[in-house]
Amino acid sequence: MAHRSAAVHALGIQDGARILDLACGTGINFENLITVNANGWLLGLDYSLGSLEQAQERVKRNRWDKVVLGLGDAAQLPFANNTFDRVLCTYALKAIPLYQQALDEVQRVLKPQGVFVVMDAALSDGMTRFLNPLIRWMARGFFYAIDRPLINEIARRFQDVQTTEYDFGYTVVVVARKE
Repeated sequence: MAHRSAAVHALGIQDGARILDLACGTGINFENLITVNANGWLLGLDYSLGSLEQAQERVKRNRWDKVVLGLGDAAQLPFANNTFDRVLCTYALKAIPLYQQALDEVQRVLKPQGVFVVMDAALSDGMTRFLNPLIRWMARGFFYAIDRPLINEIARRFQDVQTTEYDFGYTVVVVARKE
């Protein structure tokens, strides 16, 4: 998906970086992250053991030796302060129950001058906004809080926040920097 590539590109990864793929799921971002960070370290963290098992199969199949997987809660990250150069979170923050605590945790574990990129679903402000009720209804089936004010919450914690919309405003990529 082009949006995932755009999100990874927005991280501005320098080879050798320490990257956290937060709520990594089955590891769908790993290939893009490894391609631009061949000498770095990638940690995929997820709350779902089933997803991590699928991610582990992906890692094994591709023989990625610099990918480490961990089971954990985004609202209670088991890492020291200032551990990661970059943090990526795709299609998860609107599903994480304690998302504000998760954002606090990302801010804590991200190094100064680090970059946090979020790709998530959104409601449209544009011409297609008449579809918003349908999108809200569909999101409920995935336990997805599509109305969450992610951009505002990210801007409260990070600096230089920029957003790019895709899919007529139904997908947003948010890039934030930590001072």
